[in-house]
Amino acid sequence: MNLTIDRGNSSTKLTLWDDGRAAYAVTVADLTADGLCRFAGGKRFDGVILSAVAPVAAEAEEAARTLGRRYVRLSADTPTPLDFSRYDISRLGADRIAAAVGARSVVGRGPLLVGDLGTASTFDFVDAGNCFRGGVGMRLDALHDHTSLLSAITAEATGPLDCLEWTGCDTAGAMSRGAVAGTVGELLYYKSLCPADTTIVLTGGYSDIVNKSIPRNVDVVCCDNLTGLGLNSILNHNEA
Repeated sequence: MNLTIDRGNSSTKLTLWDDGRAAYAVTVADLTADGLCRFAGGKRFDGVILSAVAPVAAEAEEAARTLGRRYVRLSADTPTPLDFSRYDISRLGADRIAAAVGARSVVGRGPLLVGDLGTASTFDFVDAGNCFRGGVGMRLDALHDHTSLLSAITAEATGPLDCLEWTGCDTAGAMSRGAVAGTVGELLYYKSLCPADTTIVLTGGYSDIVNKSIPRNVDVVCCDNLTGLGLNSILNHNEA
């Protein structure tokens, strides 16, 4: 059994994998040595892999290292099932590497447009250049933080973009739906730049909301633990 640790900007997802399938997953606010030890419950795993886009305390990483017979800290130098050799990924977030690998695992073949819609949104073509834009949550936070009267709100599903109600009927609705619709617009724009047979693969906390707002004639695959799936695939790829 493997343990994947996905340290994101807002939370950390711990997943146990058995024969390529997620056996158990939990999301925690922070990554700590004590938390990892409690999660493991005295067990030692075949392999442990850590992906981090936020700082990880040395004690937490050491705990992760001791929990596995094999340990991998995902970086640009880590061998993966995909060929990244044509591109400089040394400044690319480890989660984006893992999500690309996970998308290929889910769909089985490219081309793929991978959208990770969390605190920030990232869009990647699995073997091409990468683009970064502020995501749904950051857009709503920015509207609240940098204005005097706009309230802090959460995103809501808008329905397909051809629906007349997508603009919202009040300020909060317009903010929420505008943040979602803007992300949908980005996704469809990037899709228009890809080969016609490109499959869209979505993950992240806002993926379900955004997917509900995409026109019905666009094929989309959603996977709520795409990064974890990719991490497990990378860990198995590096099996000693």
